[in-house]
Amino acid sequence: GGGYLNAFTTKEHTCYYVRVLDEYLDRALDTLIDLAFRPRFPEREIEKEKEVILEEMKMYEDTPDEYIFDLFEELVYAGHPLAE
Repeated sequence: GGGYLNAFTTKEHTCYYVRVLDEYLDRALDTLIDLAFRPRFPEREIEKEKEVILEEMKMYEDTPDEYIFDLFEELVYAGHPLAE
């Protein structure tokens, strides 16, 4: 125990973050540095993450306000990569 590691993505960035007690800060920073500079992508973890993403996509389809916001961005940023 002693901490929490998570991540999220948007169209423009990916954010990794940790929440730890002060006494675990050095270890948490080492972990984030490893993620950024020495990433590993084991096949089984990639497959697990694919399943998570597919579930998130299904949830997204059930969230009309998210869909409407994407349509808005497509109109506002037409012709720009942010529209995709």
